[in-house]
Amino acid sequence: MAKTGDRIREIRDARKMTQDQLAAKAGISKSFLSDVENNNKNISSQALLRVANVLGASVDYLLTGETKGFVENK
Repeated sequence: MAKTGDRIREIRDARKMTQDQLAAKAGISKSFLSDVENNNKNISSQALLRVANVLGASVDYLLTGETKGFVENK
């Protein structure tokens, strides 16, 4: 089963970005990104949001592999 790090790597590869490029744009170290992609470290919500924004991905997708629509409370 794919984990958050696997999905980050998958999208990063699809965008043809290096770990150096993503890490620099997201404001995290390359070694930390490598650890996250290898599922050796957890990523904070703030860092995950920055990574998601750089990749053009939703946090929902990176965390769960699914995207969920907005449900308005009435």
